[in-house]
Amino acid sequence: SVEQMWVMPTLMPQIVVFGLVLFYLSGVIGFVLWSFTGFLYAIECAVLLLLYVFVLAIRAWARSRAAIYTGLEVFSCRACVCSEEEDRPIVYANIAALMKQTH
Repeated sequence: SVEQMWVMPTLMPQIVVFGLVLFYLSGVIGFVLWSFTGFLYAIECAVLLLLYVFVLAIRAWARSRAAIYTGLEVFSCRACVCSEEEDRPIVYANIAALMKQTH
């Protein structure tokens, strides 16, 4: 069943790197703001602002993951489009072999 499959969208590594870069930038931006303005909570404000950007990226990741599960739920071998119709038995055999290896 679909619930037993473990799916990792290809967007996940980019999200992790993006989060690390944002964390670093929030410290740099906060420090620069603090040193020029003397605003005591500059670092916290920069962190909150860039945290909001990170939340938007996480939402995009969650949507892509939900789309993968939706695609898996409605997947049908019979709905596959083959450019050469005589290749259909080969495609079915490859899908069956792949599914046997994953379980």
